[in-house]
Amino acid sequence: MSKREEIEKRIRLLREKKRREAAQSFWHFANALYPNFFKPERDYLKVICNAMEGIYFETLINEKTGKPYKKLALSVPPSMGKSFCSTLFSAYLLSKDEDAQVITVSYNEKMSSKFGQQVRDTIMMPPGGNPSEFVLGDVFPDVKVKDNDSSKQNWSLEGRYNSFLATSFTGTLTGFRGKIGIIDDPVKSALEAYNENKLNEIFDWYADTFLSRILEGGSQIIIQTRWSKRDLIGRLLELEPDEWYVVNLPAYDKEKDEMLCEDIMSRQRYEALKRITSHEIFMANYQQQTVDSKNKLFTNLKNYEEKPESIKERICLVDPADTGEDSLVAIIADVAHNGQAYVVDVYMTKEDMDITAPRLAELLTEHRVRRVRIERNAAGRVFSSNVEKHLRNDHKNRFTTVETFPQKKNKEARIFSYAHVVERDVFFPINWRFKFEDYYAEMNAYQKKGKNKHDDAPDCTTMLVETIEQELGTDDEILDKYELGL
Repeated sequence: MSKREEIEKRIRLLREKKRREAAQSFWHFANALYPNFFKPERDYLKVICNAMEGIYFETLINEKTGKPYKKLALSVPPSMGKSFCSTLFSAYLLSKDEDAQVITVSYNEKMSSKFGQQVRDTIMMPPGGNPSEFVLGDVFPDVKVKDNDSSKQNWSLEGRYNSFLATSFTGTLTGFRGKIGIIDDPVKSALEAYNENKLNEIFDWYADTFLSRILEGGSQIIIQTRWSKRDLIGRLLELEPDEWYVVNLPAYDKEKDEMLCEDIMSRQRYEALKRITSHEIFMANYQQQTVDSKNKLFTNLKNYEEKPESIKERICLVDPADTGEDSLVAIIADVAHNGQAYVVDVYMTKEDMDITAPRLAELLTEHRVRRVRIERNAAGRVFSSNVEKHLRNDHKNRFTTVETFPQKKNKEARIFSYAHVVERDVFFPINWRFKFEDYYAEMNAYQKKGKNKHDDAPDCTTMLVETIEQELGTDDEILDKYELGL
């Protein structure tokens, strides 16, 4: 065998190996057909592909029930290829499973027609002749669209009946049943996201029409950029929290300090979008963290550009972290004689005490804080002792007094009852959204109704106004002084 023949044989063997892998795995299938997009280093695409395949072929097991998940909720930032994955997955299923009947639902009829055309084109793509390239026919050579099925949205494969239907929320599903239903991006704008009637229309269509067309034991996949807690995924996770396999992919992972995909969305572009997009929409779209604006507790938090000259003292309130899920929050503020507080700095972190105690001592010294008050919770006693040790030993700081105080009142009740005082008397720097990012997010996400996953920022802010009230008088007395200009 000549050297050329050896090389050609090796190429054939490698191609056959790749073909077999593509026939057995959706990720390998996507990578074989579109290697320039489904790159091995794009781990998030592997997560999406494996989740889709696992839902349909019942390999993702629900630990609570011991049964396979049949429903996938996939939250992905814009422009990350979620619709591309959906079209390829539809073509893959139709090719791999002879019994597959696929329903896809897009935002409108124009997009559903485009979706259906892309699935059809993927199946009908002619071979290119390059041994390093693949089309679907190379992997599944017996799969072909019926010659007489010319519709872009409703067609069948040879030897089958009603293989594929692409529709929309304004379209029809009459006469078609699906083994899987895929809903792709039901909400397209902030205007719709905050339109309760529009969200109700989407949910009603899902409940009354879509579900009735899914076969018994069929699978569901909903892929969307998140918008609000009332969007389709939000409602379904509230109604059926244990039935959905959730894949939540934020654009930026703060703990790892990594972008989801740097070459699709760079950190620079991410930060630019954050500056010009409203906080609620940005967090929902790009971080998959939804905020119910209508149910926000704090709706009128005030900013300041300059502080008054009549500052009484600079204090710091600290809420130490009770558990690993909690954050330590320390608020440094200048308190005026009329009881108004002007926030100077915020230290908010989930780091361990061996890091937070010396760092807080450093901040207290830098800002020349006269008094620090630390809640005496489970960790507060030890934490306050460590902070004082670092103040005295590391910074030779004798001007900052360290106080501890107990807190026995109900946290939620305190936050609610003092919310109006926080809005009236606490002022934040004009750029606090970016300066205190985590703190800002938690203050703006706190809800009047329903469970709040995080409450450390509102709790510590409430401690600040409680301290001022205790030292300047009751809430009514503060109000009188405020109105009199004292």
